[in-house]
Parts: sequence; structure tokens; C-alpha cells
Amino acid sequence: MKDLSKPENCNLNSRQIRHLATKVKKQHQLFAMVVLFRSVKIKKTAVCPRNRVYNKYIMVCHQFDINPMCNASFGKLVRMCFPNVTTRRLGIRGTSRYHYCGLELKDESENDYFDSMDFVEDKLRVSQSFNENVHGLISKSTSGEICDLSFDLNVLGRLTNCSPPFELSVDELVQEFAGEKSEDEVKLFREFAQVYVKFCLSTFKHLRFIQMKSLFDELSHFDLNNKVSAKCFAYIDNPTHHKMVTSFVARCDDDLYAHSIMLLSKTVFQDVPLAVRKQIFKLDSNLIICVEKMKILPCIKLQKLASIKIFVGLISSLVRVINNASKLSLSMSDPSVRVDMFKEWKSLNKKRVITREPLLSDKLKERMSLFFCNDVTYSFKELQLLNLPSENSKAVRTYVIRNLSSLLFRSLCNFEDTDPKEYLLCASGSITSIMRALFYKAGNNMQSSDIHVSEWWDINCWATEFLNFIGLLGGYLKKNDRLCKDTDILSLQR
Repeated sequence: MKDLSKPENCNLNSRQIRHLATKVKKQHQLFAMVVLFRSVKIKKTAVCPRNRVYNKYIMVCHQFDINPMCNASFGKLVRMCFPNVTTRRLGIRGTSRYHYCGLELKDESENDYFDSMDFVEDKLRVSQSFNENVHGLISKSTSGEICDLSFDLNVLGRLTNCSPPFELSVDELVQEFAGEKSEDEVKLFREFAQVYVKFCLSTFKHLRFIQMKSLFDELSHFDLNNKVSAKCFAYIDNPTHHKMVTSFVARCDDDLYAHSIMLLSKTVFQDVPLAVRKQIFKLDSNLIICVEKMKILPCIKLQKLASIKIFVGLISSLVRVINNASKLSLSMSDPSVRVDMFKEWKSLNKKRVITREPLLSDKLKERMSLFFCNDVTYSFKELQLLNLPSENSKAVRTYVIRNLSSLLFRSLCNFEDTDPKEYLLCASGSITSIMRALFYKAGNNMQSSDIHVSEWWDINCWATEFLNFIGLLGGYLKKNDRLCKDTDILSLQR
């Protein structure tokens, strides 16, 4: 794949920007379709006021602060999803209103969509995060900043192998950063280096064992002045030594966060327990606050905040992946659901959907078609054949996530010569188009109550977040040559 560390590879042309805007629109349409399928049901003898259906959709959008589609666009969506439903004007002359004939609005007690706040919040969060990612890509490309995306398997192969141990050698670091100083200066710098290396190793231990309370306590109460001698503190506080000190801190922090995110990233292949997910989420919300409380030199704090903000951004993306994975694995833990979804998948003409995708070149259309028609179909077949007793629900959920995440991860080897940004957009666009085709097929067959809308939507949200996180992780790790050095290419054969 192309190296996006070069600025000339980071510019989006007008065609790509238009496609990005189209994808944002598709995401809003897909959400509206989910609301629609969960709000109404087909009943040949029923009639339903058209404005009541739209108002239901408006209510959800306003409740969760999302811009709704206009009335006309929503009406077109209804006709697309339910082509056999007619619209008629019913009522007394002067007070008549348009009604949908053949649709019935679900009762609140029957409609689990509006009862489930978590469902709505999770889906909106994913949709909003996708929009933020799109606008972020546009702003970065137009400002000329470097876009950190990479699907380099030489780097990402570490995810499925044993991670290298996290080690910091005080002797090597002192030699690298203060080797040319006088003996007295080396001694003072070594004192500081020993304290900071010990702190980094302790931080990694807390992260490794998910001991967030201990980590936050150590960060908040860290006082460098009390950990080194007055002479050492005066030495590192000398402005002439600030560059050396901050460079040393940056080196240690980069190694610490690279090893930490690599370790935590292995959770994308697991069904992570709720307690662990909550602990990881605390990193996203509390880590920067605790670093700001550290009593350290201002120059060190600025350097640490610069490094940790990137790390926290990756953690935030990771949290979205594992939260969506948990929801997905739960919804697919029922064997009857997996069997039905496999039937729904087999009945869909995947190749036809992919060939109509405007984002894809002819070469990518062929590759994507092979992936969805062969690899994805094979994985869904494995899932529907899975035969484990109901009491082993944890094993089932773990298998579901491992199967689907490995499927997407293995797919990267088929697109190594594709620009990472282009691949991410094309993959997300293809998945969204397939979801739309599934929902349209359900409405066309007047079987919306049978298709597993919620489960397919869970797959769409999870897959988008998974690919986005893997691309960001690859770009971040590729900058750290020490971690990626001597990494063997991952074998992705079954």
C-alpha cells in the first residue's frame, strides 16, 4: 500500500470529497431506514397517517440531537422500503390527511427500539463518529496535514502474534541522550532517567492488568521534585537542558504508548466483558486530566500531553470497536438468528450491489465482489453451523467476534496495493450499500418483520469502526520503528 506519511499522498480530489459527502448522506438514510423498520409493520388492512410516521422519526432525531431528513426525502424512503404500500387521502373533506395504506404504527409497548435507549445511543454515536471521521479526513487533506492511516501487514501482524516485551534500558537511554556530557552531568541525568523509566514501567503494568484506579492515583500524585535530588531537579530545570529532557521523555512515552495500545488492541478479537470495557473507557475520559495534575516541569508536561492525546484518540476508537462488538456478539448469540441471517445473505445478489458502487474502480469491484461473495459467505456459513449448547453463550459470543474480526483482518492482504484512505472509504461504502440492499429487499418482499434489521445494523456499525481503528493503529505504529523492527509478515492463510 502507498505510504501516507508523504504529504503528496494526503490530498483528496474533488471527486473523492463528493464521494465522502455521499457516504455521510447514506449513513443518515441508513439510520432513517432502521427507525422506519422498527417503527412500523406491514398489515394489509391497516391505514396510518403519514405525518405520524414522520413525526415518530423526528422525535428520535430531536431526542438524540441529529439532523433529520426532510419530509419529502423521508417519504421517498418509505416508498423505497415498502413499494407495495400506497398513499391515499382519507377523511372528511376539508380535514382529510394523507395515509399509508398497508402500514401500521407499532405500539410503544411493542416497539423495543424506542424502549432501548442503549440501542439508539450506540447507533447514533457510531453514525456521528463516522461523520466526524469523514470531515476530519477532508479538513486534514485540504490543510496539507499528514493523514495517519496504514494497513501495512508488516506492522499489523503483531496484533495476532505475541507482543514484544516492554523494556527500557537506562544505560542505553543515558548513552543516547547524555553520552557526550560530562561525568557529573551524566550522573544527574541518570538519576532522572531512573525515576522516569521506573514510572513508565509502572504505568505499563497498570495498563496491562487493567488497574485504572492505581494508574490514575499514581499519575495524579506524581511529584518529580520529591523523587529526585534538588541538584538533579535544578539540572533538568535548566532551560539549556530542556530539549534533551523532552526528547528523552518523548522517546520513553512513544515506546510506552505503542506497546500499550498494541496490547490493548488485541481485545478487538475478543468479546470483552463489561467490567473491562468500563475500565478501558476510563482511559478515554480520565487519562489526560490525570496527566495535567502531575507535578512536573512545564516543558515535560507539554511533551507528555502531546503524546498522550494521540494515545487517547486511539483508545477512544478502540472503545467504539469493542462496545459495538459486544452488542453484535449478543445479537448473534441466538443460533436461529445466525441461520436466518445466513439465508438472508445468500438470497442477496452481492455482486450486483458491488458493481453499482460508485466509489470502486473496476479492479476494486472485482476484489470486493470476491471478498463478499466468497469469504464473507464462508464465514456466515461457519457461524450458522456453529453448534454449542446455550449455556456456553460466552463461548458463542467469543467465536462470533473472532470469526468476523479475523475475516476483516485477513481481507487486508487482498488490498495491499491500494491507498489506505481509498480502501477505507471503499470498504465502508460497500458495506453500507449491502446493508441498504438488504433493507430494501425486505421492504420489497413485504417481510420487514422477518429480516434482522438490528443485527445487520450492528454488523455495519462494528465493521466501520473496526476498519477505521485498524487503519489508525497501523499509521501510529508505523511511526515507531523500534516496535515494528524485525516484525515478520503475518501469515493470513486459513
